[in-house]
Parts: sequence; structure tokens; C-alpha cells
Amino acid sequence: MGKSHTPPLAGYKSRPLFVSCQYGEKKSRIWATANRFHHPFCDEKDWNDGKDRYAVDIFSNIVLYSCRTRLPEDVLMVHRIRGQFSEFKSRMGMLYFLLDFTERFGANTRRLQRDISQLNSMQEEAKSLYLGQDFEGAMAKENEVAEFFGQVEAKAVKLKAQALVWVYLVEYLAVSGTVAMVAFATWSLMVRRRLYRAVKTTRYSR
Repeated sequence: MGKSHTPPLAGYKSRPLFVSCQYGEKKSRIWATANRFHHPFCDEKDWNDGKDRYAVDIFSNIVLYSCRTRLPEDVLMVHRIRGQFSEFKSRMGMLYFLLDFTERFGANTRRLQRDISQLNSMQEEAKSLYLGQDFEGAMAKENEVAEFFGQVEAKAVKLKAQALVWVYLVEYLAVSGTVAMVAFATWSLMVRRRLYRAVKTTRYSR
């Protein structure tokens, strides 16, 4: 008996995972898959656990092709842009948390709020370029956003440090005042007391 030959899995070498065909007068497009559609890259809960980091790219290209929309030529650029969109959300959440923390100590964050508004406008412009499939323009705008974001974060950290200086100063004065009061009380009760002698009574004798 000869050795059993295991055919390659779908999606590898000459075995396509998806096949598309057209039918009808309007040339509608349909898809056939060699696997269940419950594939790791088709399941949203698996998109961010490392199973397939290009899951959204694959699925979005299927949708674009089905809608007869031009597919991106540089798929890695599109992937990086989408990653920067996610990173923007994470960084913005941390920035808002930092500003909220700083405001509790009485810091004025109006300038930073204006910068954040500008950041959001720049990000919306990048999204518009992305949706218009101007991926090079979107990438350039995202680079501008990342650079400006770094400047805003540096301002926020500096503002937090300035606000906390007053907190440290007040705590230092409070601790120093307490230590001084305790030292004065100790000196009054234990040291100063030795400088005085108790008055002795005398008896009158005839």
C-alpha cells in the first residue's frame, strides 16, 4: 500500500478558501467557501486575540469586492491606518482620564480641551479620506495626528506635574507645621519644666 496523501488545507497553495462567481444580467456576485463561514477571521471575537490580525482586512475586502468597489493596492498601508484608528481611541481615553485627574486638583484644562477638539477634527478628516479610499492621504493625515497627539500628551503631563506641585507643597507645610507643634509641646512639657522648681511651704515658728 502506498503512503496516504493528505491534500493541502483550503487557503494554502493551490486550494482557494473563497471562490467568487457572477450570475444574472446584473452580474451579481456570490461567494463559496471551502470552510464554514465561522472561520477565525470571520468571527469578530477572534479579531483581537492574535488568531488573525488581518481579519478585518480580509472581511472588508470581501465586502468591497462584492459591492464592485476598487480594492486597495497596498493592503499593509490600509491595515496600518486601521490600527492607528484603534490606537487613537485608546490614547484619547487615557488623555481624558489624565485631564479628569488633573482637574480634580484645580488645574485649568481649557487650552488642552481646544487641542483635543483640534485632534478630533484632524481624526475625522483622516477617516473621511480613508472612506474615500484616499489611503495615502489618510496615512499622511494620521501621521500628523500622531505627531500632534504627542505634543498634547506632553502638555497634559506637564500640567499634571504643575498641579501636583501645589499638592506636595501643601502636604509639606501641613507636615512641617504638625512637627513644629509637636516639638514645641514636647519642649514645653519636658524640657522647659525643669527650669522651674516647685514652691516649698515654710512653717512659722515662735
